[in-house]
Amino acid sequence: MTEPLGWIPINPGVEPDNLWIVSATGNPRFPYRIEIRRGGRREVVLWAQDRWPGGGKQIFCIREGEPDGSSQEFEELERVRIVHLERAGKQLSVILDRPTRKRCSFLFLTRRYRNKPGTYEQIFFRTQQGMQQHRSGARVELSGHGAYRVVVDSAERYPWSFGGVPTERRQLPAGDYACEIDHELVAVAERKTFENLMGDIGKMQVLHAKLADLERWRHAALVIEAEYRDFLNPKKLNGYYSPAHLARVLGELHVIHPGIQIVYAGSRKSGEQWCQGWFAARARLHHRDRRDLRDGTGGAAVSGATEPGDPPTDAGAVVSEAGDSGQEIRACILSSPQLPRPFAFGDLRRRFPAVADSHIRAVLNELRRAGRLTTSGRGRGTRWHVSGGS
Repeated sequence: MTEPLGWIPINPGVEPDNLWIVSATGNPRFPYRIEIRRGGRREVVLWAQDRWPGGGKQIFCIREGEPDGSSQEFEELERVRIVHLERAGKQLSVILDRPTRKRCSFLFLTRRYRNKPGTYEQIFFRTQQGMQQHRSGARVELSGHGAYRVVVDSAERYPWSFGGVPTERRQLPAGDYACEIDHELVAVAERKTFENLMGDIGKMQVLHAKLADLERWRHAALVIEAEYRDFLNPKKLNGYYSPAHLARVLGELHVIHPGIQIVYAGSRKSGEQWCQGWFAARARLHHRDRRDLRDGTGGAAVSGATEPGDPPTDAGAVVSEAGDSGQEIRACILSSPQLPRPFAFGDLRRRFPAVADSHIRAVLNELRRAGRLTTSGRGRGTRWHVSGGS
């Protein structure tokens, strides 16, 4: 038997919150079982054709299933703490607490059958080197087009232009510009020139209050039409503030308002272009999430079948988990006694560990638009309330 790959010895008595556990399955086609735990709960369990991808390669995986309902014994080979675990759309990124072979990701793809209705799932286990060498390395993740409208605050003087994108002027609840889709504000942006921000720094409590209001929105940005170095240039500061003081102020803005993307665009034109690119990407993601919700894919597994030419699965040993159409998530949100009232996003994620975060958010937003949900708090403290409930 090969020696354990990890540099941290296996110690079943040590249970960090996030764990990477590899075991031997005894299955000739999928000999390794990879279990990823987040907060002590299973995030995902996969059976893989190898325990770590070789140089420039990616490994085919399938989800764990127990068709006969019986438990199985596995031989644990390694147990390593996970220092970073992030789900972004179709990709789950992992960084392990060891000096080598520590960065990897899992790509979850939902494909449509060519000759029959329905979808199936493909899962690929990749390392950083493999992603760099893959021919799709320069391809954007959010392809296609997403229709949206830009709302410009009625108080904005000399507004940015957005090239061919429909615009409308009206009072905004926060920010100077907003990306609107079907009468919903998807993202908001506050614009500041060098002079604007310098004036606001003289009234820090007011500035923090404005940014806190902006931060209530899930997708918010502060776009500054200046370079960061401009705020450290004594000639530009004209003796009003020292560069050291400005460095401290700008650092605190990032720390106190982590929910806002702060961008030093450098000029009016660059700020305009950055904001349009950001709104367009936000619109594409919004439309993709809504399409996944409608089609019932949403990044969840749908079938264990594979298309001709795909690596064969051992249906007698492993099957994929059933897909989620959104109905189960809705039912859990609206009526499950196991879900806390009010609940946090993490509570729902733990109930549906195999479903992409974007799909869960799409269900939440759909219910909020329908008036079935309301929210309180912001950032990680956001809590969701069922209308008419506690």
